[in-house]
Amino acid sequence: MRYSTRQIIDLIPKIYDTQRIARIIGLDGETRMVKIDPSQQEPVRKIQDETGVVIEKIYNPSVGKYDVAVTTGPSYMTKRQESMEAMAQILQGNPQLWAVAGDLFVKNMDWPGAQEMAKRFKKTIDPKLLGEEDDPALQAANQQIQALMQEMQQMAGMLQNVQQSIEARTVDINEYKAQTDADIKAYQAETDRLKAVAASMQPEQVQEIVLQTLRDVMRFGRQVCRSLPRPARADRPDHIDVGQKDG
Repeated sequence: MRYSTRQIIDLIPKIYDTQRIARIIGLDGETRMVKIDPSQQEPVRKIQDETGVVIEKIYNPSVGKYDVAVTTGPSYMTKRQESMEAMAQILQGNPQLWAVAGDLFVKNMDWPGAQEMAKRFKKTIDPKLLGEEDDPALQAANQQIQALMQEMQQMAGMLQNVQQSIEARTVDINEYKAQTDADIKAYQAETDRLKAVAASMQPEQVQEIVLQTLRDVMRFGRQVCRSLPRPARADRPDHIDVGQKDG
């Protein structure tokens, strides 16, 4: 039997030599349709959408080496019957497992409509428990969730920066307000002091204080002017020699 199966495997690339859609049967007896393309370089080519989710697989049986493993024992139908009896005992003792593996129990039943019922039952189970990483819909949903989480993290960082900026601006405003209040109080105190002094002074004394204040202002202005750099003029020499002209 092993030798005969090896001969069949050797004939597969010679028979499936053009692009086609083939019907295959799995170990569990379920059938599905697959695409075959003998012209591609890799044994399995994954077709992905713009988000990177695998939406289709194309096979080339002529690439690679394959072997046969033959085992003896009960057939799949017998194993399925044994599995159903074992799972029935487990579910009978733990009814809460229906929410986790109920679809597998119904799948192993041998009556019309069992497979359709198992597929519907499977849709009610939490996708995280199924672990179907190749499911395109599940991959797309996971990527959308990850993208939303990244956007939420970015928004949280932006809100934190805005809050820090508002706090820093509030500190600056409070400091400016405190300084302004201090200046106003100092000006008010100086004004009150001058009023008190002026009330007890003669007009000549007040005039002398005003003149002294003006002189201080003018002296301060001259000092500021001297400290400023003077622009150089190219049309004026640095010095002029003055002397008597001959003749």
